[in-house]
Amino acid sequence: MTLVLSEENYDELFEESQQINKCKLGLEPFEDFYQTPKQLGKGYSREIEVYPELWLTVYDEEYYHDVLTKFLLIVILSSLVF
Repeated sequence: MTLVLSEENYDELFEESQQINKCKLGLEPFEDFYQTPKQLGKGYSREIEVYPELWLTVYDEEYYHDVLTKFLLIVILSSLVF
């Protein structure tokens, strides 16, 4: 079974699961930690900025079902003036 989530549902689930106190984890200012929502599975992802604008992400996640997220992509085209 595949679980299909809208971008809004996906964001809500992840916001609810981010109630972890980052101070307890001992994160540096250049690190982020995200817990997988319990409704979807178990695990976490951790992002580390190894160089300005270059991030390393480590995933340790296991989902109960396949998850498909529908993201809205907005493309803004601008005219180039010569």
